[in-house]
Amino acid sequence: MRMTHLSGVDLNLLVALDALLATRSVTAAAARTGVTQSAMSRTLGRLREVFGDPLLVRVGRGLVPTERAEGLVAPLADWLAGAEALLREGAPFDPATARRELTILAPDLATSLVMPRLVARLTNEAPGIDLVTGELPRGDEAPALAERPSVSVTPGAPARGELRQRAGCTLGFAVIARRGHPALAGGGALTVKAFAGLRHLLIAPSGRPGGVVDRALGERGLTRRVAARVKTFAIAGEIIAGSDLVATVPAILARRFAASLPIVVVAPPLAVPTFTLYVAWHERYHRDAGHAWLRRAVVEALNEVDEGAEAR
Repeated sequence: MRMTHLSGVDLNLLVALDALLATRSVTAAAARTGVTQSAMSRTLGRLREVFGDPLLVRVGRGLVPTERAEGLVAPLADWLAGAEALLREGAPFDPATARRELTILAPDLATSLVMPRLVARLTNEAPGIDLVTGELPRGDEAPALAERPSVSVTPGAPARGELRQRAGCTLGFAVIARRGHPALAGGGALTVKAFAGLRHLLIAPSGRPGGVVDRALGERGLTRRVAARVKTFAIAGEIIAGSDLVATVPAILARRFAASLPIVVVAPPLAVPTFTLYVAWHERYHRDAGHAWLRRAVVEALNEVDEGAEAR
């Protein structure tokens, strides 16, 4: 069986072959592809060498494809369509009809802020898109974001490198305690020293001790006792509602806890820095229209957080 290595073939020959098979005329195929008749005649000769077949034979005044050539018509059309698709900048994306899966990699705080808004939006705008959530591995985000169409939502800007990023909402902190907590009895302001002397709950997604509150206290020469440390915000409200521990959490979550649990929300007695959630994605998916839609939707969901409850 005759074998020809692809690297040794001028793929423009296949464009010429398509024109020849469609027109069954060297003159017409030349006009269709913008070359001279003599150039198309030479191209037909090269095609015959590549395929080891006459491809087009003369019958009367016209050319008729051989059986081998007839068998090439359909696969050649498929190949050309695929090549043209590769060269297009990107297929059009219509969220109303799109069917695909997209991923958001984020800690539970960001997931709780973004997902309710995104799911509501998908129901109305993109019912065929499925969202999957997960956590970013520690360390370099780039490999995880390159693996599949995904965005990350994380506190602080990621290292740029292969990643692109946009800033989302900026969040401040509040202190939560159970209703009737003895430290808040009498309605007086909580002092920094009294705050440091309380038993604290620390939400540490990384699992490591320490955080912004410890650094802020350290600048004043104070320390606190962290009596309990958990990785997620999800159970923080219930722990605080059922104990004398206090916790410093994003203010938007503090208000959510207070709306459903016997919890009071007070301002921190010392300055605790705000933080910004960033949306990041890999360069690999920057020109993907569906991925671009997801990025805009995530940023807009974070902007709603910034402009809504957090601003009040």
